[in-house]
Amino acid sequence: MNSKLQKGANIAINQCLGVNKKDRVIIVTDKKTLNVGEAIKTEALKQSTNVLFLVIEDYTTRPAKKLPLKMVNEIKKFKPNASIYSAQGQAGELPVFRAPLKDLLVRELKCRHAHMIGITKKLMEDGMNKDYNLIHKVTMRVKKVVSKAQKLTATDAYGTNIVFELEILKILDIFQP
Repeated sequence: MNSKLQKGANIAINQCLGVNKKDRVIIVTDKKTLNVGEAIKTEALKQSTNVLFLVIEDYTTRPAKKLPLKMVNEIKKFKPNASIYSAQGQAGELPVFRAPLKDLLVRELKCRHAHMIGITKKLMEDGMNKDYNLIHKVTMRVKKVVSKAQKLTATDAYGTNIVFELEILKILDIFQP
């Protein structure tokens, strides 16, 4: 399997979700994103033997018109405490499929959740191959610098010159640990 893809999956499982041997992990993917879902599954199984792997098309045709009861029952029976949605979105699915699924996982079952809508192999190889602990440290340093600012100006040698008017309370809410 692609080493960059596996590294991205490893970061998702370990740095982002912090999966451990006590976790019950559910991975929801689709046929179009199966390679990403499989990579995540491989990494999840290194941390926990309790992994449920669901492919959306095994339960419904796409675009999904509702959250299938069979899928809901399997998820509830499994009782996950960590979940990943690693699939493509399709028109009309958000209110009838994805939002109810996320509500089930996050609100009802209280899972730690990674919602990777639209994830691709390329995004996993690039965007997920970053040190998220370092990203957090840099973000906190930026927060400290701009937390009292009213305006932020970004310029570069290519002609970028953007001024942001900052609403401090909204920005601080974004960076809550």
